[in-house]
Amino acid sequence: MLSLLNAYLKEIGQFPLLTPEKEIFYSKQIIEANRIKEQLDQAQINLEQQETIRLGAKAEQIMFHSNLRLVVSVAKKYKNRDLELSDLIQEGSLGLIKAIQKYDPKKGNRFSTVAYWWIRQSITRAISDKGRLIRFPVHLQEQLNKIKKIQKELLIEEGSLPTVKQIAVRLNKKPQNIRKILQQEMCLTSLNIPVGQEKKTNLGDLLKSDELEPETKLIEEEYQKNIKELLNNLSSLEKTVIELQFGINYSQPWSRKEIGQKLEITSSQVRQIENRAMRKLRTPRLKKQIQSLL
Repeated sequence: MLSLLNAYLKEIGQFPLLTPEKEIFYSKQIIEANRIKEQLDQAQINLEQQETIRLGAKAEQIMFHSNLRLVVSVAKKYKNRDLELSDLIQEGSLGLIKAIQKYDPKKGNRFSTVAYWWIRQSITRAISDKGRLIRFPVHLQEQLNKIKKIQKELLIEEGSLPTVKQIAVRLNKKPQNIRKILQQEMCLTSLNIPVGQEKKTNLGDLLKSDELEPETKLIEEEYQKNIKELLNNLSSLEKTVIELQFGINYSQPWSRKEIGQKLEITSSQVRQIENRAMRKLRTPRLKKQIQSLL
């Protein structure tokens, strides 16, 4: 297996990395080829348009092969997450293909930033879909089931999602043990909060990893910077509420009750702030910015 992987790495290492100018050049060829294919029937395509389509297909191949090292780099940091590295690379490659089709240089982002997001989205989705049912430890599943049961009981009793501390008291466990189990579950499943223009990915797919190679780390930092700039359009209070609600920069999402307790306001006030923030993020200007990231 290792020799096959080494051979693969040697093969993809033969393809040079693209400059930003080349990325834009090839992306424009792909966009133009796709435009022709969408608007015209095959019978109506003339020789010039056939050549444009051919160049678009060639550009796709160049973009694909030149970014396979990024796929491997992202896949390697998930190699102990239920799927073989070769499977992770395959899933990441599918994400790369989608990134090539989705990329629009007019939106101002480097291709590597967009590709990184789609590659990771594809890999984490595969881990969630294919890995969890097979290898989630039985003893953890049993403890998780107990936690979920208590969550439901407390939800009925209190009328809101319980805190980790409340669950720990009911189960006679330490809060840090409950939190650890919930965090381990989050590594194997998404947060089930749809984001992005097509609503096909989850915020859980955006969780940070500590094992980043230098090139990948720069791309990750750029992506996180873009998210931070987006949230800077909100007031300080709105930004804090959104970060807590979606678990941005935190280990897990907070309930409205937990946010209210932290900020010393009511759950109803948290909801009002949340709604106000989301209305701001849905304005045409910010909506376009969000779509360029996702």
